[in-house]
Amino acid sequence: MDIFPTLMGILKMPYINSTMGIDLRSEKREFIYFSADDKIGCIDNDYYHINNLSVGESMFKLTDDKSINIISSKKEIADKMKNYSLSSIQAAQWLVNNNKTGYQK
Repeated sequence: MDIFPTLMGILKMPYINSTMGIDLRSEKREFIYFSADDKIGCIDNDYYHINNLSVGESMFKLTDDKSINIISSKKEIADKMKNYSLSSIQAAQWLVNNNKTGYQK
C-alpha cells in the first residue's frame, strides 16, 4: 500500500493520495498489517502478531527460531498490534463503503 505514495514522492510528482499508504521516505509506520482469510497479521521490528479469528491470538519474536508463542508475556504490545491492525482494516472498510477511495463507480 505504500508503493504508490513512496514512488510519487521519489518522482516528485503531485498527486492526491486516496490510499491508506504513506511515503516511507518522509513518514514512518509503527507496524504493518496484512490479512488472509480469517487471519490478520501485524509485524514490527521485533514481533509478529497473528489474530486468527477462528482460533485466537499468538505472537512470536521474529529472531526466535523456536516459534514459541510469547503472547502471555507480551500482552501490552500484542494488544497494541491487534488494535492497530483491526483499526486500520476498519478504517479502510469505511473508506470503501463511503466511496472515499480513488475509485468511483
